[in-house]
Amino acid sequence: MANGRVIDPERGLDGIRSVGIRNGRIEAISRTPLRGRKVLDASGLVVAPGFIDLHSHGQDLPGARMQAFDGVTTSLELEAGAARRDAQLLSPARSKRQVGRIRSARHLLRHLRGERSLKGCRTAHRQSNLAYRHSTP
Repeated sequence: MANGRVIDPERGLDGIRSVGIRNGRIEAISRTPLRGRKVLDASGLVVAPGFIDLHSHGQDLPGARMQAFDGVTTSLELEAGAARRDAQLLSPARSKRQVGRIRSARHLLRHLRGERSLKGCRTAHRQSNLAYRHSTP
C-alpha cells in the first residue's frame, strides 16, 4: 500500500507511509515507496490496525457487521455491562430518599450536572448515564 495515512497508536505513528505486506502480514512500514507485485494506492485513506468503539449500541450481528465496514475491530457494549455498578450508585439515592433528602432516584438523575430532562429516556439509559458520570473525571 502506498501513500496512506498510517496510524499505529502503539508506536505513536500517524503519518503518510507505504506498507509492505507479505503472506497476509505487515513486513515493512516506510516513508519511501516500496516495491511489490501489487501496489494499492491508499492516498486519502487511513491504514490502521483497527478501531475500538468505546460506546457501542450495535448489540447484534448486523450491527457488528456494519461496524466492521467502518474498520471497528473491537467494540465495548456498555449499556447492559454496567448494570451492577448502576445498582450500587442508585443505592445511596434510595437511602437518601428514605430520609427525605430527595424524592426519588429519578429526581436525583434529573438533576445531575448537564441533565435537563430525562423524560422519554429508557431506564437503561438513565442508569448507564449515572454510571458514566460517576466513573469519569
